[in-house]
Amino acid sequence: VPYVLVTVGGGHDGSALVRATVQMTAPAGVEVVVLTGPQAGDDQLSATRGAARRRGGVHVHRFSRHAQDWLRGAEAVIAMGGANTVTELLTTDVPALIVPRVKPRQEQLVRAMALQRHAALDVLVPELLCPERLGDWVRARLGTRIDRSHLRMDGLDQVRTRTRALVGGGVHVAA
Repeated sequence: VPYVLVTVGGGHDGSALVRATVQMTAPAGVEVVVLTGPQAGDDQLSATRGAARRRGGVHVHRFSRHAQDWLRGAEAVIAMGGANTVTELLTTDVPALIVPRVKPRQEQLVRAMALQRHAALDVLVPELLCPERLGDWVRARLGTRIDRSHLRMDGLDQVRTRTRALVGGGVHVAA
């Protein structure tokens, strides 16, 4: 069964995205898998599971040791923009919509916007978050794949090269 994966990382601040997702109308025949995160409160998890049961086609899990497998098998992913989640997304060709945290820091927004400029993912700022926009995005992206092969994924090698250049060629920089 095709599915959309929704993940909010740790889950301590992803309740708005989870609520909008559970209310979203997914395309016919497409299930929704929501990972609320290990830090989601018990009340939030219980409310989300209740709403999902009423909607049908929505499966809610707090945590999965197989999140990367879920991500790779998804037709599309909706997620917050944490570094680990985005890094995992970039290793796939799965379409991704990032709804980044913008307070108290804008680190997720900055990362997501930079990657959107490189056509690696789409961004929806939190103030525009609503079930209709999520559903529209899923319908537009269903059946597509994203070519991310143009992205440079050699950050560690670049750090080593630039560090050597800064401190001089005679200094050993450990791998």
